[in-house]
Amino acid sequence: MILLDKSLHQFAPQYFGTAFDIQQSLDDDVCDILMIACSCHGSAPDEVSIAGPERIFTLQHLAATVPAATEESPTSAADDLAYAFQYFDFKHVILCGHMGCNVIRRWAQPDQNDSRGLQKKFQQTTASVVDQTYPTRLDHERQRLLICEHLLCQLENLLTHDFVLDRLETGELRLHGWLVDEMTARIRAYDAVHGRFVPIEKLRRESLAQS
Repeated sequence: MILLDKSLHQFAPQYFGTAFDIQQSLDDDVCDILMIACSCHGSAPDEVSIAGPERIFTLQHLAATVPAATEESPTSAADDLAYAFQYFDFKHVILCGHMGCNVIRRWAQPDQNDSRGLQKKFQQTTASVVDQTYPTRLDHERQRLLICEHLLCQLENLLTHDFVLDRLETGELRLHGWLVDEMTARIRAYDAVHGRFVPIEKLRRESLAQS
């Protein structure tokens, strides 16, 4: 379990789903899952046993970064997201980071080649939040927190897009924040109620117990 400062992010718990919700689909031939993953992920992120590959449309961007709708300069990632929602009737969006993310590891270092300004943006947002909120953490703990908080910041960016928020508010869409541990192949899912990342099967059991 990865505990975080819940006060940093004000997510509506009803926007989030569980693995159990994904597995309830009766039609494995319909593409109803959007997975946004990292470009440097070591394995194909859509090869998950939770759903057949026909159900998953995958976008891969550096550190699974999602641009906010308010950003002045449109990016290819923004175009990809708009295209996906235009042509597919998604029921789930999985934002998938990974614990061994080399992109975030490089962005956390000084003096990188930052011609596109991505490192600067990361330093001003995620890194600033982590250093102010968790100032006494050791280097390996800071790295883990950077990965977790970056994922949550991207979920917040996702909610700035009306075509996402409108479907969440009507209950037609569910969010999922996943972190893959490459060393164990385990997935932790974000628990918006308690502000933590827990093993995906634990979140499912808790959801079933409450239903």
